[in-house]
Order: sequence, then structure tokens, then C-alpha cells
Amino acid sequence: MPKVLDNVGLSDYNRPSHLVHFVNFIRSSMNISEELLSAWLQMSVHIRGSRIVSNFSFNETVICGMLARTEEAEGRGMTAAEICRRTHLLKSQVNRTLSSLEARGIILRSRNRIDQREIDLRLTEGGHAAYQAEHASILRLVSHISDTIGEADSRQLAILMTRAVSAADTWFSENGRL
Repeated sequence: MPKVLDNVGLSDYNRPSHLVHFVNFIRSSMNISEELLSAWLQMSVHIRGSRIVSNFSFNETVICGMLARTEEAEGRGMTAAEICRRTHLLKSQVNRTLSSLEARGIILRSRNRIDQREIDLRLTEGGHAAYQAEHASILRLVSHISDTIGEADSRQLAILMTRAVSAADTWFSENGRL
């Protein structure tokens, strides 16, 4: 057994100090890219697998969130092309998702008043209410995470996640899809 784990039985891993040593040992044997990928996949599995959002698919949640924030911040709807650009989803995925949301009365499509060639997408009143309920559910999880790791680490995590997204955007703009 490695030195860091000497005199530590498996039952001791429920003690925080021993768990930290164990995690540090595991991390020291991984390169940083593998460690990041592992953490990312673990969080993704928890988010998607736990179905914290019950009435929307993952893509529907993302799109409804974008529509809600755009309308609140800018007082306008969005086009499908804007959604494709901002989500990096394929046009077919966005169209399928929008059709599902429209059929359920969550979004409304209407001609743009300025450019009649464009179709604006907005949440309906019922769509706003349904999205807000799902958003509140997600915030309960995020609040729990923040309470568990503390405010300072939560703020640092938000900064690091934003930087990671920016780095990924740069990589994709230079290299295209995987």
C-alpha cells in the first residue's frame, strides 16, 4: 500500500482526513487532463442521471433558460439560428427541441416585427411558469453544492468554469467539432 495510505483501513475512508489523503493519492497518479475529464464526467452523470429537471429534457432546459434570460435582459425573443450558435447544437437538434416545446405550448413562434423573414421564439406565459419551476429545482441542487463547499470556493468554481467554457470555445473555433 502507498505510504500516504499506511495504517488506514478501508473503513477509515469515511473520516474526512483519510478521504483527503486517498483522493490526493488517486489524483497524483493521474495527469491533469484525465483528472479534469473524470471530474467533468462525474458531474455530468449526476446532473443528467438524477433527472433534477423532470418536465424538460436537458436541451429543452438550456433553450428555455436562454429564451427567459434574453427576454428579461433584452426584451426580445431569439431566432433558431441564434440558439444554434449559442448552444453549439445541430440545427436538427434545435428544430426538434423547438417543435416539442411549441407542441406543448411552452414557446410561441412569431414573425419578427422589423424583419418579417425572421421567426422570433419566446416563452409563453405557461412556458415561463414551467421553466421557473424547473429552474427552482436546479437552484436547490446548486445551493446545496455552494453550501457544502462554501461561498469562496463556489465563487472560485464559477470563475474557473467560465474560464473553462471560454477555453473550450477557443478550441472549437480553432479546431471544429471533435
